[in-house]
Amino acid sequence: YNIYYESTTQPATFENCEVTDAVGDGIFFYNSTPAIASSSITDNGGYGIFLDGTSNPVIGNSITATCNLFGNGLYEVYNNTSNNIDARNNYWGSGDSAMIASRIFDYYDNTSLGVVVFEDFAQLPSMPAGTTLLSLTVCYPERLLDMESALVEISALVGPPIIHTPTNS
Repeated sequence: YNIYYESTTQPATFENCEVTDAVGDGIFFYNSTPAIASSSITDNGGYGIFLDGTSNPVIGNSITATCNLFGNGLYEVYNNTSNNIDARNNYWGSGDSAMIASRIFDYYDNTSLGVVVFEDFAQLPSMPAGTTLLSLTVCYPERLLDMESALVEISALVGPPIIHTPTNS
């Protein structure tokens, strides 16, 4: 693992960090409760986050603390505790709830464990860059149709649109 927390609440919030490329787990919690905010836990060989003992961290859980959790080997979050874990408002590499749930080990895999509570909304992963180049193809399901001048709008989770532009521009 890259980071190991044992019997601690410190730091109170683990934030603005990138945890990646561990051969094993990205972060291992044992009897610990630091919150994880605005961080990326990606591309680790084992679990992204492994929770054991009495661990009960909050993972993201608000639009101002969104975390990226994807590409980890076995599960994004493995909840081996009886606690329900708040993990809403995160980017899971998918906007499909069934796909996200399949990457979380919790009550639904073992009824003696707590639930990892997540939302299945699609969003771009949080990125630390000041600007981002976004390229996309707009099409109808099962066949590509010319969507010239279709309006594409990008917006934050709250507030007015950041930009709107027609396709092919």
